[in-house]
Amino acid sequence: MSFGRSAIFLTPSRLCKQEESGYSIAMATPTTPEEWFARAAEVRAIAASLHDPGAIRTMLNIASGYERMARHTASGAEQNATQHNGPDRD
Repeated sequence: MSFGRSAIFLTPSRLCKQEESGYSIAMATPTTPEEWFARAAEVRAIAASLHDPGAIRTMLNIASGYERMARHTASGAEQNATQHNGPDRD
């Protein structure tokens, strides 16, 4: 039984394993709203290159989920700042 050749390399936010059958990607979990929004934009760009309506819909749903995570992360950061610094007073 042959498993073929593979290679592992790093990109800024992903560990990629190239195999004869394609790529498998382990992504770092975003921690800031900007990272979540960037992930959403990346997925939307992939969706724009697809031709299958079902695949496009799936990718756009994933992008929407990433945008929800960005908003959730942003609201959590605001709540943490208020708890640590107290409410803003004019």
